[in-house]
Amino acid sequence: MDYDFNLCPSGTNAVVAVISYTGYDMEDAMIINKGAYERGFGHGCVYKSYVRDLNADSTGSASRSKYKLLNKKKDYGVDFEKKYGLDRDGLPYIGKELKAGNDAAGTEQCVFDKVTQQPKFNKFKDTESARVESVRVMSDDKDEARVSIGYTIRYPRNPVIGDKFSSRHGQKGVLSVLWPQEDMPFTESGITPDVLINPHAFPSRMTIGMLIESLAGKGGALNGEFIDVTPFEKYEDDDVVDFYGKELLKHGYNYYGNEVMYSGIQGEMMKVDIYLGLVYY
Repeated sequence: MDYDFNLCPSGTNAVVAVISYTGYDMEDAMIINKGAYERGFGHGCVYKSYVRDLNADSTGSASRSKYKLLNKKKDYGVDFEKKYGLDRDGLPYIGKELKAGNDAAGTEQCVFDKVTQQPKFNKFKDTESARVESVRVMSDDKDEARVSIGYTIRYPRNPVIGDKFSSRHGQKGVLSVLWPQEDMPFTESGITPDVLINPHAFPSRMTIGMLIESLAGKGGALNGEFIDVTPFEKYEDDDVVDFYGKELLKHGYNYYGNEVMYSGIQGEMMKVDIYLGLVYY
């Protein structure tokens, strides 16, 4: 079954080095390059949808409802747009920033209270700031007088220590530290990896597919093409390592994907070849 996952990606192609470095990558921990993090690595958004029923009262009767939408043409003596960032109907604009509080950013919407004959402002309750993604005015199929407002709110999220990351092969790791880019190991060509994972993460979990993806992804990036490394693919002489190893040799890289790296802390060459490639996290 084809899920078209490539059309809706939920991750990032990361330069991953397999190396034991600083001790923050022990067990299932992983180190993320702070520079990559600041450039947006691992950034994501959480979408939450809410429905506010305007017409329902304690009896559920729309005709006896307490609230209704503001009339755009009526002057309520309040500049909703300038003071609260709301449209004339009391609904927020798309992209409006929402923050908990009593100021304009804390105002989610405004409705008209038919009892007090005054506008009633509803506050944003969540402590995490967000933005309005979409607003919908909806009615009931059975009762058109019953109106509800649908919101979709977008919460931006950045990785924090303790978040779990995983490659497509189930190689899970917990973010232990955001390591400064200037202290990260670097290659002879000046590339610093986005992620560092411990070599001991592979033998017990047998995620060989990730090692092949790292090798193939590196070759694909150099050739500027998409690589398919799904299981049971047929390769020349049935040797996937040889197939992608020769691709790396064409570009002057090591056949096995290893590279000489230098310590970002001491500045000295590490006397060991380090497996480096591109993996989708």
